[in-house]
Amino acid sequence: MKKIVYILLISNFVFAQNAILDTNTILIGQQTKLTITNHISSTKNWPNYNEFLIDGIEILNASEIDTLDEVIKQQFIITAWDSGSYVIPSFIFSENNKTEEILINVQSLILGDNPKLKDIAIFSPFGCNV
Repeated sequence: MKKIVYILLISNFVFAQNAILDTNTILIGQQTKLTITNHISSTKNWPNYNEFLIDGIEILNASEIDTLDEVIKQQFIITAWDSGSYVIPSFIFSENNKTEEILINVQSLILGDNPKLKDIAIFSPFGCNV
């Protein structure tokens, strides 16, 4: 029993800092959630972002910073408007405590051989389309 508790305590400490994307591949303009977490006692700095996470990765929404069971957490809804691969650098919480880098791939839409252009339909809430 002592070994199990010891292993759980070590795994909680080792894996406390995380940066996780819901998906690593998105289409242009598609949204994905980025969650960062860290153990409160080992957090000296918390990353602060305004509009962009990095050049090319836009933050659409940032949650409030939340704490639960000695873990601090924040979630971001992010997107990109240009195709390519982007490396999100490590989140640094203290001198010896940082996450791994994250790679996100943004793909463009694939159109058929002869795509037909169509007008944008405007829908009315009253049931008649314009």
